[in-house]
Amino acid sequence: MDTWIKITGLIMILIFSVLYIYFKKTLLSYQNDDLVLIHPFFPKKQFSDIAKYCKTLDSKLEHDSRVKSRKTYMCDAKTDASLYYMIYSSHLFQQMRKILKKETIFASEFPIEYRKYETGSEGMPWHQDKPLYNQPYYECVLTLENNSDSIFEFNVDDTIHSVEPKPNSLVLVKPSSIYHRVSPLEKGERTILKFIFLLNENNEKSDDYDFESKV
Repeated sequence: MDTWIKITGLIMILIFSVLYIYFKKTLLSYQNDDLVLIHPFFPKKQFSDIAKYCKTLDSKLEHDSRVKSRKTYMCDAKTDASLYYMIYSSHLFQQMRKILKKETIFASEFPIEYRKYETGSEGMPWHQDKPLYNQPYYECVLTLENNSDSIFEFNVDDTIHSVEPKPNSLVLVKPSSIYHRVSPLEKGERTILKFIFLLNENNEKSDDYDFESKV
């Protein structure tokens, strides 16, 4: 009897451990004033069109001079006008106003960035995003594809939250706020779009703007 009780207890511990790890890695909805996670974000057809367009940009990817072990392409508002139209769409503005409880938000002049993390990439270490504008805003990361073992982690009140980013998941982060990181990739790859929207019309840029807007 004692043996069966011990075995049953071990089995229950194993089950709860697996469930804890699963739900910890699949956290797809979170919100505070500094960070928001949304999945799915864009309507299915719109996201599919965005992902297909980004595939055509693969030949333009270059090694990122700012950070080793990733490739990037800074999209051009004229050349890639259709991508800008799909990203800064009425859906984005409607959803952001609703989620953030803001009457108005504004597209920024900062280029939309197409980024690829490949097998062997170091990801990104723990950091806070540098402020690029002298006003409140959100940096947004839209996952396009992810067949890697990499996860997104963020620290809130000394508690680490882990997320396995799914295609069409969107992360919003205020600069100089929450510490976060992208873990190294031992297999697979992940592609993202990074863009910015402002909370008011002040476009005054910080000293870091020029460096971060260039590859």
